Amino acid sequence: MPASRSQPIPLALLLLGKLLYRPLVGKMEERALAIRKSLDEAQAARAEAQREREEHAAKIQAAHAEAQAIRAAALKEAAEEQRRLVDAARAEAGRLVESARVEMTQDVRRAKQELRQEVSDLVIAVAERVIKKSLRDEDHRRI
Repeated sequence: MPASRSQPIPLALLLLGKLLYRPLVGKMEERALAIRKSLDEAQAARAEAQREREEHAAKIQAAHAEAQAIRAAALKEAAEEQRRLVDAARAEAGRLVESARVEMTQDVRRAKQELRQEVSDLVIAVAERVIKKSLRDEDHRRI
């Protein structure tokens, strides 16, 4: 009997192996496919992330370049505005100096005229006094 007893176990194992082997292999292949699919998806996601990272880096670099261009334009415009303001200030200073020069010339002319007038008035006054003193009453009447 020992021989008959040992036969059902290997036979049962063989039957179980044949019955379970295919589903087990199928499940293993299905699992291998799922793992490959996950790896492919991870690789695609990694490639997409790298592409986005490069795209963002390019955008950042473009933004930096644009900021530099804006800064350079602003500095140039500020320098031009400063030059215009300095030129305008110099022109205004020149006008003010010329105006002051004209005003001083006019003041000097007026002062000279007033001085001449005062000198003339003083000369006439002195002449009148001299004449009054030197002329007597009768001379005065004749004149």
